[in-house]
Amino acid sequence: MPSLPTEAAPPMARSTPVKEETPEGSLTDYWWIAAILAGFAAVAVALVFRRRRTASAPILIEAPKVAPTGGAADALATDLTDLRVELEAIRVTRSMRNATLAYRLTLTNRGSHALRNLNIGGDLTSAHGGSPITEQLADPAKDLPVIQAVDHLGAGQRKSLTGELRLPLESVRLIRQGKVPIYVPLARIRVSDGRGEPRAFTFVVGKQPQPGLGRLQPFRLDTPPQGFSDVGARALT
Repeated sequence: MPSLPTEAAPPMARSTPVKEETPEGSLTDYWWIAAILAGFAAVAVALVFRRRRTASAPILIEAPKVAPTGGAADALATDLTDLRVELEAIRVTRSMRNATLAYRLTLTNRGSHALRNLNIGGDLTSAHGGSPITEQLADPAKDLPVIQAVDHLGAGQRKSLTGELRLPLESVRLIRQGKVPIYVPLARIRVSDGRGEPRAFTFVVGKQPQPGLGRLQPFRLDTPPQGFSDVGARALT
């Protein structure tokens, strides 16, 4: 991927110049981000509880059905709960128009049946304290633009896919910490096979912390366009 120019460039109209020595805080240094992350966790727990309650609800008795055999039985084995999805942030770049995340997505089938015809949707958004948490999380019930596809993932198999997600700067939910404009990318992933219940995952993306801090850092918007390879992603849901 070609590197972006690092020479000085005119600041964005909505950015306020700050001194270079102004330190960047970690994601949890900002109370509202900590609240968002706590909210993400609470919503995720609520969703899991709701699904379990739905699964345990009384089921109407129907006439016995003969279980299909062979290929038909395998075709009905579409439980995606055994699918593990991991996202690795490789590089984050910002041009004059877009913020771009280069990623590696790893799918692991921990079940006993093969998974077929997996459609993977994804997009890049940004966290903001003024938006409902449910609008920032990936939602299994809502489609995302298709970014990858996997025809077959056997039991116990793992497959890695690489690609890019872009977020137009005009769509970034700008956050100001004092005079410093920052943004916190959220990568949203949805996996479905057209038969079973889709799975949704949300990852927060940030700069790797300084030694000993252990927390991802947000990205500043008051600097010239540039790229970062010292980045990471943490799963929220």
